[in-house]
Amino acid sequence: MKKHNNLIWFVAATAMILSLVVVCNDQVYGAYRRQHMDVPAPALVFQAFTETPSLQEEDLPVKASAAVKLASNDTYSEIGPGIPENEAKIPEQAADSTAGTQPAQQEQPAQQEQPAQQGQPPQPVQVSQPVFVTADMSYFDDACFIGDSFTQGLSIYSKNPGADYYYSVGVSTKGISKASFTLPGGGTGKLWDVLGQKQYKKVYLLLGINELGGDAPEVFAQRYGEIVKQIQAVQPEATVFIQSILHTTQNKSASSAFKNEIVNRNNEALKMLADNNKVFYIDINPLFDDETGALRSDISGDGVHLKAPCYIEWRDYLLRKVPAWLVSGAGTAMAA
Repeated sequence: MKKHNNLIWFVAATAMILSLVVVCNDQVYGAYRRQHMDVPAPALVFQAFTETPSLQEEDLPVKASAAVKLASNDTYSEIGPGIPENEAKIPEQAADSTAGTQPAQQEQPAQQEQPAQQGQPPQPVQVSQPVFVTADMSYFDDACFIGDSFTQGLSIYSKNPGADYYYSVGVSTKGISKASFTLPGGGTGKLWDVLGQKQYKKVYLLLGINELGGDAPEVFAQRYGEIVKQIQAVQPEATVFIQSILHTTQNKSASSAFKNEIVNRNNEALKMLADNNKVFYIDINPLFDDETGALRSDISGDGVHLKAPCYIEWRDYLLRKVPAWLVSGAGTAMAA
């Protein structure tokens, strides 16, 4: 009789287990994601029997970005708006598995604390602007001028006997090595053969009017830069002053190859050669231009060259464009 009763209980228990499996729709571990008060008592009895094997985390249908272990028990739940973060702790394995899915905004405060200038490309280094002062005529006692017909005009009309002049009418940057130069004292010769025979503190250079449009500005400036380097090689103590190419009159610019737009482009390229330390660029054009940016027609006979009185103005203009450090201890009176 006792065996018969045991059989009845076994059949009943088996039927109960099968019915629970059907009701739970094959979700054997579904009870782990619900509060205990919502689980029927028969299911709790069944849960006690099934907790004996170890439960693997990969068996849990937990969302990767929200799975946490509550501090009050060992069951898993999903963090929602109603659960403050200070009431939950993230399991080490779950945190590792979800590291790649954390919202990027969590790192934003640290990034916002960075200075605004970080990540920006460095600003270009600017060449410092020179400080010019006015010197007296003695400033030219250790200076020389090198160039074309404009340098010839300075030698004749500027009334500046203290400086030396090396000039060749019609010379260009291309032909400077072969050209015959008029030398201090009246002789002639090649520039590079004689320039190093006397040492100067200042060298004023002017070339370019005889080769407008022949080459691109950067090519012209490259040749000009090589000439500056050659001067520095034979005059290592000298400061070199690159003087701008002078504009021509409006009529000359419009009717010939002496075009002011080319003059402007070449002058812009020459500015890049100056370091405002040992090489300076001095723009002569503001002294002689009209309101349109062309050479004033009343001071030129041919639309290119200057009349004689202009060279004294030119001389005095250069005396007002003297780097301060070059005249320390020297006189600074205005030229007569």
